[in-house]
Amino acid sequence: NYDISIDRELSNDNSIIEFRIDAGNFSTLATVNDENGIVFQKVPENIDLTNLDVSIIISDRASSNPEIDSLIDFSSSVSLIITSESGLQKTYDINITHMNESFSQTCDEMNAWKWFGGDNRIDAPNTQPFDRNVGSGQAIILDQDLFPTSFSVHLRDGFRFAEDDSPYNESVELKLNIRNENGVILMATTTDVSASFNGGFIPFDLTNQNLFFENDTVYIFQWYLLNGALLGVTAGSSGNNDETAAGFCFNGGYSGQSKISDNSALEELDTWYEHPWNFNIKLEGKQ
Repeated sequence: NYDISIDRELSNDNSIIEFRIDAGNFSTLATVNDENGIVFQKVPENIDLTNLDVSIIISDRASSNPEIDSLIDFSSSVSLIITSESGLQKTYDINITHMNESFSQTCDEMNAWKWFGGDNRIDAPNTQPFDRNVGSGQAIILDQDLFPTSFSVHLRDGFRFAEDDSPYNESVELKLNIRNENGVILMATTTDVSASFNGGFIPFDLTNQNLFFENDTVYIFQWYLLNGALLGVTAGSSGNNDETAAGFCFNGGYSGQSKISDNSALEELDTWYEHPWNFNIKLEGKQ
C-alpha cells in the first residue's frame, strides 16, 4: 500500500483576460489595462447601459466579487475585485460610456478626376456604348472607435452624356457598399441624387445602420451608379493623386468596372482593384 501526497503551488493569477460587450448587432472587446486595473470602452448612444450583456473571462481558478453573472448595470463606474487561487486581490475599475463626442473628417483636397458611371460614347476605347459602369472607392483607418452617422462622396459635376456632353437632367441613385479588408460586405445602402445636382458632396445616411468602426481597422467604401451602364451617363469622381501624402485621407483608393457584355456587376469583389489616387469623401459620427 502506498500513501500518495501531491502538493501544488496555488496560482497567483488574478487578471481580466477578456471583456466582451454584446448588445443586439453590436459587439466589441473592451480595452483592458491590466497594469492600471482599468477597463474602458465607449459604445453607441442607443445602447442601454443599465442592462448590458457582457462576457468576462478571468484567470483560471480565480474568483470575482461581485459575481460576474450579476453585472448588468454599467451606467456608472463598476469596481470588480479579482481574487487569485492563492488569495491575492486586484481591483478593476470598469467604465463603459456612450459615444457623445462629434466626429467629422473631410477629404476635400482635389487635383484629379476619374470616370464615374456609364458611357454612351460610340467610339470609346475597349467598350461599346451603354455597356460599362465605373465605380469609385476609398479605404479609411480610424484612430478611435466610431459610430458613423453619415458618409459622403464627391463628384465634380452633374451627370451627363459623354457623347455630346449634354446634361442628363434626371435624378439617379447611387449604391454604397462598406467592406472589411477581406472584401466582405458589412453594410449596403443607397441614396438619391436630384436632377438639379451640379457637383459637390453626396451624403449616405448611416444613422440607422448600427455600424461600429473599430480603431486601427481597415474599412473599404465602394460606391457606384445603379443601372449606370443602361443609363449611359457619367460624372467626374474627385480625387487626389499625391502619392507622397499620408493621414486619414490617404489610406488607398479603389476603382471598379463592370460590363453588361461579360455579365459582371459592381457588387462582385473581383470587379474592383486598387487605384493610385485617393478619392474625396466626408465621414461623420460620434466617438
